[in-house]
Amino acid sequence: MTDQQIVLPKKGESLLDPDENALLAYAYTDWLVKDGLEPAGRDITLDKVVKALQSSSFSHPVFYGPERFVNQHINPETTQVSQIKAGVWVPVSDLLNPK
Repeated sequence: MTDQQIVLPKKGESLLDPDENALLAYAYTDWLVKDGLEPAGRDITLDKVVKALQSSSFSHPVFYGPERFVNQHINPETTQVSQIKAGVWVPVSDLLNPK
């Protein structure tokens, strides 16, 4: 058996730098809490949360435009192709929407 040292982050620190995944997680959580959980009220049920989210529209700088729930999915699921040019992400396509 070899000695292995496990390094754990200190309180308030992380092993990972924040990236776009952290930003997306924050944005979607913000939407869930503000437009799903809070409107559902203290006597929360799944049906109340779903109804609140399906009647909501949420905008955040990380999204290309307002997001909505349609048929139990976030829609529109829009994307854009980008390329790094001179160290900067530059769009090389229009917004792509699968509709």
